[in-house]
Amino acid sequence: SQPRELFKLFDEGQKLRLFMNIAASMKDIPEEIIERQLKLFDKVHKDYANGVRKFLSEWCALPSKQPKKNCPQKLQNKNKSKKYVKIKSIYL
Repeated sequence: SQPRELFKLFDEGQKLRLFMNIAASMKDIPEEIIERQLKLFDKVHKDYANGVRKFLSEWCALPSKQPKKNCPQKLQNKNKSKKYVKIKSIYL
């Protein structure tokens, strides 16, 4: 598919920025829409979907004063023991 071929052309830095930007933009979306979109990313390329999942799970596990109401349940608090560094938003 065309999206898959474009994804394959990206270098690691481009893929990282893509995953971070998509995960950051999805953080306020209802869980059922996130899950539906992740299934579409799986159809494009497994690494694409897994990269977005990784950043979503890291965002959901970050300590926060406010509850993260739209984090998919299976991603919430998954990585509690890890230390995190605040990452600035990076846009393509």
